[in-house]
Amino acid sequence: MRKLFWTGKASFFSKLAINTAGILGWLVGNSRDVEGMKARVRDGYNGRYSEHVYGYGKLGGKHYSIISDRLLSRVDCRGRVVADIGCGMGVTTVEALKKGASNVVSIDASRYMLSQCRNNVAEKCLPNAHVTYCEGDAETLPFPDSCFDVVLSSMVVGMLPNQLKALSEMARVLRPHGMLAIATHGPEHYREAIDAAIRVMSLRHFVFDRLEFWKR
Repeated sequence: MRKLFWTGKASFFSKLAINTAGILGWLVGNSRDVEGMKARVRDGYNGRYSEHVYGYGKLGGKHYSIISDRLLSRVDCRGRVVADIGCGMGVTTVEALKKGASNVVSIDASRYMLSQCRNNVAEKCLPNAHVTYCEGDAETLPFPDSCFDVVLSSMVVGMLPNQLKALSEMARVLRPHGMLAIATHGPEHYREAIDAAIRVMSLRHFVFDRLEFWKR
């Protein structure tokens, strides 16, 4: 979280709202509270702030399926031990199993997302699927060195406070000559949707959100 100001493309109003919120977050200390940020993300995916997360699969399933398919298009999973870091609802886990992974370890900070991943694997009726579900932090993976043939991470790195630490952890648990494959948010990812959301949101509410909501 080294950058305080938004430098990507956005309308003037959106930049004003985002940067004002960023400054307030820094002044009250929320943007410097890394562990607090990680806890709020985890709580968000556990459904503490919005019930929309319970429809996450229906809302974003197709989107994430396309990303996972492209991520794994050139990754050989056959007979390999695979880690899915930030597995979410299990789209990438299922894709790795379909491509012949012998074992998949699915890791996520959210217990609810892990339950969704488990349900997704079961719904696909994948025969002889060997999956281990692990609640954990991508920045401090609870595994020994060199224990995975393939490490996958789809649309997670962009939400981590310390991305370099997470990447170092992924490299640490990867075996020599293994494969690390990452898909993450681009500089303009969801730009249109974010801009539209901010346009219909009161600036007063947006600023208040940074002062109070994140303190809960």
